Amino acid sequence: MERWLINMTTQKCTDRIATEWAREKERLNAMTDTEIRDYPLCFDHVEADFFANDRGEHTHEGYSRYQMSYGGPQDEIRFYNDNTVTYAFLDWGDGAEIDITDEAITKRFRKIYQV
Repeated sequence: MERWLINMTTQKCTDRIATEWAREKERLNAMTDTEIRDYPLCFDHVEADFFANDRGEHTHEGYSRYQMSYGGPQDEIRFYNDNTVTYAFLDWGDGAEIDITDEAITKRFRKIYQV
């Protein structure tokens, strides 16, 4: 079996998120503001409690979402009402989120999208 396939299927999102964010951040930093606006699959709002967790509970806050990919894996930047900004990495029933509120790219997003 290919080495990348083994890593993709055995590593948890919490193990992978730092590497995935570093790669995505590098890509975003190289883009112009216009390219950032044109890049995502969508920039939308997710209502509070829209998605259920693995126990069927609806317990999340609402957020604005800059969705970069969908499926497995999926990644997005989330802008919460309390001004927290996170990078979320999700892969087939697993997920992780890290705080990116104080990163330079976040300040750029706030300016572009007024969030």
